[in-house]
Amino acid sequence: MTAPTRSRFLTPFNVLVILGTISKFGSSLFVLALPLLFLKETGNPALALMALSVQAVPYLISPLLGEVVDRYDSRTVYSVAQLMLGLGTLLIPFFVHQPALIFVLLIFSGMGSVLAGLLNYYKLIPQLVPEAELERAIGTYMSVTDTAKLVAPLVGGLLITALGAKVAIFIDALTFFLMAGGFF
Repeated sequence: MTAPTRSRFLTPFNVLVILGTISKFGSSLFVLALPLLFLKETGNPALALMALSVQAVPYLISPLLGEVVDRYDSRTVYSVAQLMLGLGTLLIPFFVHQPALIFVLLIFSGMGSVLAGLLNYYKLIPQLVPEAELERAIGTYMSVTDTAKLVAPLVGGLLITALGAKVAIFIDALTFFLMAGGFF
C-alpha cells in the first residue's frame, strides 16, 4: 500500500496565493463598504473618510512591528496577524456609533495588516519556495492578488448594493479568518 501523495497544486505557496487573493478581494471590499457604512449609519462624511485613514496609522510603527516579525515563527505571526485583521474587522459594524472604539479597532487591524505585509514578501514567500524561484513566486503572488483588487470594486459594488455594507464587512472578516486557518 502506498502513502497518499500530496497534491502538487496545493503546495504551501499556492495555498498562500489562493487565500491571499481571497483576502485581497475582501480588503478591497472593505475599502468600499466602510465609508458607506459610516455614511449610512452616522451621516457624517468626515468620519467616513477618517475611518479609512486611521487604519494606516500602524505603518508609523512598522519598524517596531518588524521586530516581532524577526523574533517569532513566521507562520504563527502571519496567522495571528490575520486573526487581528479578522477580529478588528468583524467588530466594526457592531460599534459604528462609537467612533473612538472604531478607530481603536482600525488601528488594531492595521497592525495586523502591517505584520502580514512584512511577512509576505520578506519572510514567508522565501520560506515557501526555493531561492531560484523566488522572483517568479513574488511576481505570481503580486499579480494574482492585485487582480483581486481590480475585480473587487466591480463585484463589491454589486455585493454591497444587494446585501449592504455590514454584510460586505463581515465577508472581509471571514476572508481573514480563512487566511489564518490556512496556515495552522
